[in-house]
Amino acid sequence: MKSNMLEQNWKPCQSHCQMSGAAAALLSIQDVCVIFNGPRWCAVIAERELTICKKSYEKRLFCAEVQETDLLFGADARIQFIIGQIKQMMQPVLLGVLTSCSLSLIGDDTRGIALAAKPGCPIVALDAGGLNGEFCSGWQMAMQAFLEEVKFSSMNQRSARRVNLLGCCSGYPDAAGDVAEWKRLLEAAGFEVGVCLGEDGLTLPAIATLPQATLNIVIAKELAENLAKDLQARWQQPYVSAPAPYGFRQSIEWVETIGRALKIPPQLTALQQEIDVAVDAVCEQYFLFQKMVPDFFLKRAVLALPYSRAVPLGRALRTEVLDIPDIVYCIQDAAFDLHEQNIDMAEMPPVALDTNSYQLLFGSRGARYAGEHWSHTVYINGYIPDSRIQRWHQTYTGIRGWQILMDAILQQLNILCHHNQTQ
Repeated sequence: MKSNMLEQNWKPCQSHCQMSGAAAALLSIQDVCVIFNGPRWCAVIAERELTICKKSYEKRLFCAEVQETDLLFGADARIQFIIGQIKQMMQPVLLGVLTSCSLSLIGDDTRGIALAAKPGCPIVALDAGGLNGEFCSGWQMAMQAFLEEVKFSSMNQRSARRVNLLGCCSGYPDAAGDVAEWKRLLEAAGFEVGVCLGEDGLTLPAIATLPQATLNIVIAKELAENLAKDLQARWQQPYVSAPAPYGFRQSIEWVETIGRALKIPPQLTALQQEIDVAVDAVCEQYFLFQKMVPDFFLKRAVLALPYSRAVPLGRALRTEVLDIPDIVYCIQDAAFDLHEQNIDMAEMPPVALDTNSYQLLFGSRGARYAGEHWSHTVYINGYIPDSRIQRWHQTYTGIRGWQILMDAILQQLNILCHHNQTQ
């Protein structure tokens, strides 16, 4: 039997491991190819997760098809064969070679092996096994390694109102809709949006303009804080941590935070007018629902999300419209000490819900399976997409996203309440 200390220190390989995160970062860049240097079964897990995010990624994903004998004698021949195949099919601007847990044990010089195959492009070679880390650490590690290979434009073209967004992630649900809403809020406030690093489809020339922004905005601390520190040291480019805003109040506070960092007051008139209309619509819809189901009680929200999503979402759920009294944080993929952030890890809550009580669960499909009280739970996929149906323009963040989220919650609650009342 393992002791409690062993249980805390033991890190089983997670399905959302850092190999998936590293591949998501690299594949978000146009014409980058990725080789999984590992066995097929390991690569299939990561490929499945990535192609749910974006089907076209499978065209730029390759596997070295490592066998048992390669764990003894090395996988150099397999890596070089795959690179030869890639060269025949396409001309990547960069090639990522991501080594899984088992291959990391033998100590191959993966970068040297890949360069010996003369790929005709830069190489990023990383040990990215799930035993060493999870999705977010892989994303940040790969993006930092990638930026070391980029030739950047001059800093002399820096614009006073221009900002970059760091920590956008194509491996998250509704990634395209989120970025579109963040850009919309910033532009409506009078700012210029430069590079949204991690946004799907970015080209090398676009990424090369990173130095032209006056400020970097760290959307996700667990993805991009170290990246922002590197860029600050390299170019004296300051950054501000401003997690994705949830709700109407946070949307205004978000652009105000960025305005203070830039020392340029944001333009808020149009955004505030939009919020005034939205608040009336959302409140009216929620109050009508409460009249239809008078004994209904929304007891708690369980947030099985990364830190930078869970904290602002929890705050909004407490304070805007729903007034949920109990927020349970099950922080996923923590890349730093949560106790310093005043966030405690929690397991799925075992406490039963009574007949008229309901809860919200934000997270992945795995979190949903680990939870209980399905008949009284509204599930929102907020971490690692669980559907191949792409919601290109949907977001739950910002002003428009909060309206969409409230509608989605009330629609599910309406179905659950009706079902439970008829049983």
